[in-house]
Amino acid sequence: MATSRTDPVEAGTSLERLIRGYQFTRALHVVVELGLPAALADGPRDLASIAEVCGADAGSLQRFLRALTSIDMLSEPEPGVFASTPMLALLRSGAPGSRRDWLVLNAVDLSQTWEQLLHSVRTGETATALVYGMDSWTYRSLNPEHAARFDAGMTENSRRRIDAFITAVNLSHAKRVVDVGGGRGALIAAIARANPSAHCVLFDLPHVVAGAPAILGPLADSGRVDVVGGDFFEGVPAEADTYVLSMILHDWDDDAARKILIRCREAMSDGGVVLLYERSLPIGTEREWEPYFSDLNMLQGPGGRERDVDEWHNLLQSAGFAVDQIVPTPIGLSIIRAVPKA
Repeated sequence: MATSRTDPVEAGTSLERLIRGYQFTRALHVVVELGLPAALADGPRDLASIAEVCGADAGSLQRFLRALTSIDMLSEPEPGVFASTPMLALLRSGAPGSRRDWLVLNAVDLSQTWEQLLHSVRTGETATALVYGMDSWTYRSLNPEHAARFDAGMTENSRRRIDAFITAVNLSHAKRVVDVGGGRGALIAAIARANPSAHCVLFDLPHVVAGAPAILGPLADSGRVDVVGGDFFEGVPAEADTYVLSMILHDWDDDAARKILIRCREAMSDGGVVLLYERSLPIGTEREWEPYFSDLNMLQGPGGRERDVDEWHNLLQSAGFAVDQIVPTPIGLSIIRAVPKA
């Protein structure tokens, strides 16, 4: 007999997977630390060969690999021989669509603050303040290893978003584009390549944009992309007609987000626009898990929030903007085009 979501047995099975979710994250981190994605990149290998390459005890490794087959991270085409799967391939560094760096960030860093989610729910305070004794931005500036993992994870995530942005936005008439809080430059590099007539500016904190040349490549010396360090609460590069904020405002509460928007409005040239690339939470009770758990990530981490369409309208209006257009993309993000109110 077919089961449904209300069937007690199916509900128990689904609940068990949620309860033990931390075990999956830890197992995937071990996958990366052992180098399994690279070890199996060229085809199946037997247990002894994998143990030698990965530097692991063969008996313990066999138990580990067997467990991985149960969650489709590996296949076992014949006894004692293991092969990669599409999911394992996504944990290989540099692979198309790779999520390796995102996994490492979650397993090593974000998991620490998520352990204090109860504190955030009860108090409204960030878990980072409790765990680190400071906000996440200050902690990253003082801890280069953590900052490197964060920047790598964000850059990897941005690669999955860039194609959708470039496809959805027509910037052919833009003369000067500023990527506000643009990290190390993955998005602005794509914008520059897709719009050769536009002069582009990457703007973020000085210690962040210090890593931009590695991402920008030849664009760093082309004169087409300026790299500017600064604090967007103090001001942003002036006289641009297009300001892009990709997954920036969800990091901040409304007061802080409003300040960032006001700085953009003060700096932009006549006829300028702001393009927000963000989640827009659906209004109603039908919900997918990802945007709402991202909202919890903002709650316990930087102290920001995901917003629904009405909240975006209200926030932008309070900063002197009006929403001109909202363009959904296939990856669950929307491009919110806003113009200064008359």
